[in-house]
Amino acid sequence: MITQELIDYVNAQLAAGVTQEKITSDLLGQGGWTIEEINEVFQKVSPPQQVTDPAQPNETSVNVDVWGRIRKYNKRTFVVALVIFFGSVMFATGGRFATGFVDLLGDSTLGFFVWMMVGVLTLFLFFVWLENNYLSKKYAGTTSKSDKSIEGIIRFRNFIFILNVIPYIQVLGLGALVYVGWAILIIYVVLLIRRNKSATPIA
Repeated sequence: MITQELIDYVNAQLAAGVTQEKITSDLLGQGGWTIEEINEVFQKVSPPQQVTDPAQPNETSVNVDVWGRIRKYNKRTFVVALVIFFGSVMFATGGRFATGFVDLLGDSTLGFFVWMMVGVLTLFLFFVWLENNYLSKKYAGTTSKSDKSIEGIIRFRNFIFILNVIPYIQVLGLGALVYVGWAILIIYVVLLIRRNKSATPIA
């Protein structure tokens, strides 16, 4: 049931600059009010506006979180790549990582594959740094329709990076990197350029 106390509370919050979404979230979480009652209060205290249920985020809020998801995904996939790399070296050297790694680098058969792993991990680390420490800060406070496409190309690229550090599958990963990698890089750069032009401040 709507009370005058609730109406006064909503009025005070709106006057203080609190958004309707935040007020709604607080009331749903602590006040025990229903979304219908909260909508009715907003209609009484301000021009009619339908409040969205915080449990169902709108498109803007989904886009805002894209770079947060990219950061988490980059960290997870890079850690997975490192674990596979260290595990492979330990297996190939019988547990002698430090001395065994040097031996592997100079091995005429396995050396190529180990160097390939090191090169891919270095490239992977560069992109993780670029996206997690530079781009995510640069794009903080803005959103763009290109964000979802950028997230998709990053996920695909990271998958190819992972293939390049898995023994026996490395050849497949190397083929993908050579034949598809350049196209991924071009699409990536184009999406970032479009993102820079189409970025809009988060309301």
